[in-house]
Amino acid sequence: MSDTVFEVVPRSSGTVEEFWCGASEYARRVLGADWRDPIYVLRGRGESVTTGKRSAVQFTLSADQVAGLGADRGWFTFGIRPGDSMSVQQARTYCNQRPIRP
Repeated sequence: MSDTVFEVVPRSSGTVEEFWCGASEYARRVLGADWRDPIYVLRGRGESVTTGKRSAVQFTLSADQVAGLGADRGWFTFGIRPGDSMSVQQARTYCNQRPIRP
């Protein structure tokens, strides 16, 4: 999307885990982020700007871009909200989760 904003678009509707995993992979592999660098949610789940798909989340590595976000959380947020953040390494842990089968 830009030098500082990127979008994660899952194959299906996407889980919170898929969004964070995708953000970690992109930040590390494409942007060269350090494992300790924070990833911020710039815009929660919504229509993709890059593909037009119905489910995408926008992220940034820039704290300046999320300054002031997070005040309006709403009551239903799909578990990923503007202003949320975690390190690249923390987000990467979502890539290794496997579903629990009964």
